[in-house]
Amino acid sequence: MLGQQIKKELPTTNLAISEVITRNDDPSLNTKITELNTKLSQFKNYNSHQFKEELSYYTNLDPTSNDPNVLWNEFKNNFLTIAEKHAPVRQRRVKSEHKPWLTKEIKRLMHHRDYLKRQSVRLTSIQETFDALNQLNSRKSPGLDGISVKLLKDTSDVIAQPLANIFNLSLQTAIFPDEWKIAKVSPVFKEGNKTDCGNYRPISVISVVAKLFEGLVYNQLRTFIADNRILVEQQSGFRSQHSTETALLGSTNEWLYNMDSGLINGVLFLDLKKAFDTVDHEILLKKLHLYGIKGTTYAWFESYIQNRKSICLMNGKKSHAREIRCGVPQGSNLGPILFLLYINDLPKCLETTKANLFADDTNLSCAGLDANEIETKLKRDLENVHSWLRCNKLTLNDSKTEFMIIGSKHHLTKFEDNPEISLAIRDNNTKRVTNKKSLGFIIDD
Repeated sequence: MLGQQIKKELPTTNLAISEVITRNDDPSLNTKITELNTKLSQFKNYNSHQFKEELSYYTNLDPTSNDPNVLWNEFKNNFLTIAEKHAPVRQRRVKSEHKPWLTKEIKRLMHHRDYLKRQSVRLTSIQETFDALNQLNSRKSPGLDGISVKLLKDTSDVIAQPLANIFNLSLQTAIFPDEWKIAKVSPVFKEGNKTDCGNYRPISVISVVAKLFEGLVYNQLRTFIADNRILVEQQSGFRSQHSTETALLGSTNEWLYNMDSGLINGVLFLDLKKAFDTVDHEILLKKLHLYGIKGTTYAWFESYIQNRKSICLMNGKKSHAREIRCGVPQGSNLGPILFLLYINDLPKCLETTKANLFADDTNLSCAGLDANEIETKLKRDLENVHSWLRCNKLTLNDSKTEFMIIGSKHHLTKFEDNPEISLAIRDNNTKRVTNKKSLGFIIDD
């Protein structure tokens, strides 16, 4: 019946089987033809001549057997063995019955889940390693291994293959070489009293080869993060097509829009204390897993982050190696992007304000008609941020966290007649300022 119906319709309409499916009104017939189409599609690359030629060697069955079951099993096994070689069976999904609970949103989330299961970091090629070697900055200082950039670039055509082999073995075994985890730290004087250690900035330098490898991993990780839209829109730090200018434009545009709407802006400038240096490794690894970095790639990042050390060099003398128990690797290519993933969920804890971030440089903005409204909104989310920081083992620098009221002169005059806004962090009052330096620019009210 089914065969007759197909034969009946195909000559007259000249349609493919898949097209017949869409036009038929009988649901049961649709299912049957869909299954038939699935089976036929398995022979897409089937070569009839090669299949017949190989099958001909196995058509002579055992002449001594008088049992049809034995002969049939012999024929079936021979036939299926050769068929699997020339027309392998592939499991394909067929259209199932309608499920009203499977909405478009659920399907999108399922697709996104499956996409995240794909490997975030793959093996590198010799060509990629060769190109990366030639793009190295010749002015960069060597690490503790003493290997200079100039020598690496001069021999790039010779060393690209062995380095690619080492890099790939590292990714396959999830082992980041111990020597590459040791940073050379040199104190650089900033300003003030030279006898005060707090006036020196530590500059970390790692092995050039390690940084080369990190760069290759970074490119893949950045693509994985961008394709999956993992980073929140509010983050502008260390991202392509983003800068301090785009971060400031996002904030100022919002403030001006609120002013045009007759509102006053309350802006809280957060100052995180040594944020990059106090990242908790266990929490960071949990977040990497949450964002889809799993399996061997996760194990590789675990090896990369843990058991890192630093050695201080000063006046030609070298200190003992000291273990680094927290923080993202300084002087590395992966450190900044790992920090972005660590702080990525901060905006999700907010209820009454909007965040604008450039790495750890964060401000929270809200708008209102009077002081009481702005104070309530800022207080609420200051408490939320404080809870988030505590859970993520980061600390707010109370003395450097300040807030500002931004609005038109007309509204600011009215605002001054209202009660003063009072914000406090751990019983320390947050200072109100009339101007603030943010991302290299001075912002005033």
